[in-house]
Amino acid sequence: MVYGITNVFNYAPRHVSDASCVAYAWIVPLSEALGFTFLQLVMILRLYAMSNRSRPLLALLLVGYSVAQGILYTDTLRNAVDIGLTTTNRHPYGYGGLCLAESGNLIEPLLRGQYASLLAFEALMLVISLIFFVKHLKQSTGMLGRCSTRNMVVVLVRDNVLYFFVTAAIFAAESLSGKEVDWAPVDHVAFDVFNGVMSGFVVGIVGPHLILSILSNHAEATRGGPSIQLADLTTVNFSGGRTGLNDPLVSYVP
Repeated sequence: MVYGITNVFNYAPRHVSDASCVAYAWIVPLSEALGFTFLQLVMILRLYAMSNRSRPLLALLLVGYSVAQGILYTDTLRNAVDIGLTTTNRHPYGYGGLCLAESGNLIEPLLRGQYASLLAFEALMLVISLIFFVKHLKQSTGMLGRCSTRNMVVVLVRDNVLYFFVTAAIFAAESLSGKEVDWAPVDHVAFDVFNGVMSGFVVGIVGPHLILSILSNHAEATRGGPSIQLADLTTVNFSGGRTGLNDPLVSYVP
């Protein structure tokens, strides 16, 4: 959301000082990067819970997370510094206050770079989530009563698949807004507004929803009540068995 707001300055460069330009170069990428850094960490905890606290899987996810975040923030710092240097170099030539219009092309590679690293890790988490989905679906086959099949579908679509495609939609919009066209820059505002709104949706709604759903679902499954404890964040047990012919026991019921 911060990105969507600050990017409006890109279309009014004559009213933006050099100092604001440098700040813009940092605000744009960091407002996006920090949000997805938090969300991907939450998704790691989700998959860790689905795997019944598998440490090898956690190690794999943390390695992928570290690589993706390293690329993300290295690209962030490099491009922010480049824009700052470009501003300084152009100031003697009378470009003061015009740095956003003249240097805007340096921001677009940053956005593509950071989303490429994010999407690569998102794809990995999506594959892992689908593997566990098939596993749990097979385990629940033939169970009667409160079968967890439907619940697992809801969890995966809501927390994994949907999140992946929302991220992909933002990446696609960023790529479109970065294409060179013959129209004036103002024609790109629609894409930037979309990016800002979608980023605000992901960071402001999906993130807290994931945390609360993990906590409340586990509390309900293990204690039968709404009370939430910190341990609920990393413990979700999908295993189940029968206590009678028509009385299945499913320990995870969203």
